[in-house]
Amino acid sequence: MSRRATNRLVLVGAIRRAAGRLIGGPALAALVVLIMAIAAPPAAAGPRALYVGDGVAGSPGALWQFSLRAGGLPVPLPSPAVVAGEDAKHIALTADGRFAYATGGADGLVYAYRVLPGLGRLVPLEGAPPNAGVGAHGVAVSPSGDAVYVAAQEPGTVSQYGVDPRTGALHPLQPAALPAGAGASGVAIAPDGGSAYVTNLEAGSISQYDIDPGTGALSPKSPATVRVPGRPGGVGISPDGRSLYVATLAGRLFQFTIAPRTGRLLPKRPVSVPVELGAAGIAITPDGRFLYVPNAGKDTVSQFAIDPLSGALTPLSPATIAVDSKPGGAAMAPDGRSLYVEAEAAGTVQWFRIDPRTGRLRAVAPPVETGPSPHGAVVTPDQGPRAALRLSPRSGVVSAGRPLLLDARGSRDPDGRIARYLWHFGDGTSHISTRPLLHHRYRHPGHYMVRVKVTDDEGCSARRIYTGQTASCNGGRRAIAVRGVTVLPR
Repeated sequence: MSRRATNRLVLVGAIRRAAGRLIGGPALAALVVLIMAIAAPPAAAGPRALYVGDGVAGSPGALWQFSLRAGGLPVPLPSPAVVAGEDAKHIALTADGRFAYATGGADGLVYAYRVLPGLGRLVPLEGAPPNAGVGAHGVAVSPSGDAVYVAAQEPGTVSQYGVDPRTGALHPLQPAALPAGAGASGVAIAPDGGSAYVTNLEAGSISQYDIDPGTGALSPKSPATVRVPGRPGGVGISPDGRSLYVATLAGRLFQFTIAPRTGRLLPKRPVSVPVELGAAGIAITPDGRFLYVPNAGKDTVSQFAIDPLSGALTPLSPATIAVDSKPGGAAMAPDGRSLYVEAEAAGTVQWFRIDPRTGRLRAVAPPVETGPSPHGAVVTPDQGPRAALRLSPRSGVVSAGRPLLLDARGSRDPDGRIARYLWHFGDGTSHISTRPLLHHRYRHPGHYMVRVKVTDDEGCSARRIYTGQTASCNGGRRAIAVRGVTVLPR
């Protein structure tokens, strides 16, 4: 029997044991979640999926799969787990949501998956997974989706792979790996795709690299590393690409400004703010207003506001909230309204709602069971809307003072609905509406360009939103439609 087949049998047994825990009575919280799942309606279209990496050394790992119902409630898929690497760690997805990549910490392999449309089940790709080195940990997919980077702790390297856009298969770039530092752990890519950063747990530093725009290959910046004492691990970048944050196990959160031209890291003032022992993962809201850090040593999550100008962090009130035992990874929903925190010692993932005004977290459901040792978590990206614009009269020719009908009813969102239309009429005026039909009168003759930009119900529009590892919004120019208008004299 093949190793993968054996792993599958072991995993099936683990899943059955987990199911037994759910049915056996002690897991009343899980039963409550299931009842809530039955009561909750499904999302409007294309519900989000949440994936949690889980595994311990010496046994096959798993990626636990959840569908996110309306409001963000995580519900296990009918087939809740898929085989992953031994001691599975982190997961990242391409911005288009078609492929996923997960690291196996004990076997050092990088596992690739195809994401099935609909509920988001993962199917392993054919072929042998590439080897990034024992202790393969953090993984990031470039914003454009054409490269994958993996940090490995024991060799202290970062491996780099190109992505086949058709199949999702990985192929090594040249060189296949570059030196980072002892205990290379977290990886983050700048939103513009021009720089990469790797935290070095044992070396107490962060390595910084330039990314070749043509090949995706890394090359060290000068200086190659920046000092970050206290065992740095988790790393995240603000959506505007101007700030980088690093969490350390010693209980500090370091904050850096990313230099606009060079991508080099410059310490902010203060250079760090306190969190709590065991600080690891970092999650940032898509609007760049709030940041969250799980603290495994204290069973808490720290919560911060991000200054819109400086990027500096200020603790919210309260500064921390209690969570399940030994929290590590955290995943942000694309709409910025939900945070998912996995608890390694408890074998659970917990759902929190985010107050859109204050940023404070609030637990809204009991924790959901995964496997024995969950670590990293990620939510599938929101696919941006497509704008369409028609005019009536169709010629776009109208007399001054006469109404022109603007029709954006052909606009579509592949995984939700259009929530807002921003109109620019080309005559210096604009309008925001929630409906796709609008009349406009031009006062003066001339040639005008009318534009509509659509935004979906999760806030995704004409800009890709990315905070270091996986895009939350795969937005782009397709969210904008433009038409020319000729206005004749009365």
